[in-house]
Parts: sequence; structure tokens; C-alpha cells
Amino acid sequence: MRRTVNQPVDAVLIPDGTPITLQVGTIIEVLPARGHSLTLMVGGNMARISIEGAMAGWDEPAKPIENPGLTMPDGTELKERVIAQIKTCFDPEISVNIYDLGLIYDVMVMPFEAETDGPVADDTPKTMHQVHVVMTLTAPGCGMGPFIVEDVKSAVSQLPCVAQVEVELVFDPPWTQEQMSEAAKLELGLL
Repeated sequence: MRRTVNQPVDAVLIPDGTPITLQVGTIIEVLPARGHSLTLMVGGNMARISIEGAMAGWDEPAKPIENPGLTMPDGTELKERVIAQIKTCFDPEISVNIYDLGLIYDVMVMPFEAETDGPVADDTPKTMHQVHVVMTLTAPGCGMGPFIVEDVKSAVSQLPCVAQVEVELVFDPPWTQEQMSEAAKLELGLL
């Protein structure tokens, strides 16, 4: 889908993560939306832009990606809900979510003790949690790494009973294709 930029919009080049600004009048090709950002073709290069940036800077507004089912989970469901949120995050160069790609090494959910200075609203979940995600990248020098980490934090933070999200980026053990799910390998033609 082709669009024309109607106001300057911040983006980053893929794969090196170099920040750029798309200027008014720039013609872009929008690739299929996945996760919390969009991948574009601009001047023969791939770039990443936030959904909010797209909504503000295009000739026609883009629809934000919805994350249904964010109701308060019980304690046994929370890790599954966190993983479901992580599955909405994609490596912008690969059409597979980062969980099935094998980039997530561990997801830990722990109670979160917050200090409050006053009364808590009735609709605030009574039990809050902190989430710690251990993940890697397909290559240590991936320029998109900081953006993928932020996508994970943003996605998991949308859960109503999550008070804090930490993402630990590690490179040991290094990622290999064997860590991909069967579905990911099938989608990428590796089976």
C-alpha cells in the first residue's frame, strides 16, 4: 500500500537502526503490519516506524493494532498472557514473531510490591506483578535490537496486572536456527 508523508515522521533504517526523518511528500510503500510497528520501503531501503508515527504522518490515518483479551488474568494464566503479548513483537526483517523465532530464552513472573501514598482505585488490579524477560537477537550487532527490546517492554506493559517489565538482552548461548519453532521454520521455508 503506497502512502505519502504529510508531515515529518521519525523512522529507523533496517537493519542498522540509523535514525532518519521522512520528509513531507516522501512516497512510501507500507509492508504488511506486524506487531507494534510498521515496516516501510522508502527509497529502496527498509525502515521501521511506530504506529503512532504512522497515524500522525500519513495522508490517510493508519489503524492501530489492537491487543484484545487484556482482561485481568488469574495467576496461572499470567505467564501465558505475557507470552501471547511477546508474540505480537516481530523482528522487522523477518516475518515471524520473536517468540517463535526462538529469541526469548526465559519469561519470569513475580509478585510486585508497590508502595502507595494513598487509596487505590477500585478498578486497579489487587495483585500486581513484575515480569523479567531474557532474550537474544539473531546477531549481536543487530541495529534493530534496542527497538525490539522496547517493543517487548511495551507489549507486556499493556497487561493490566503488570507493574514493571525488565528485558535482559544476552548473547550466550548464541541464537541458532534450531531454536525456531516448527511453525516458524515452515513459514520461512526451512522445513
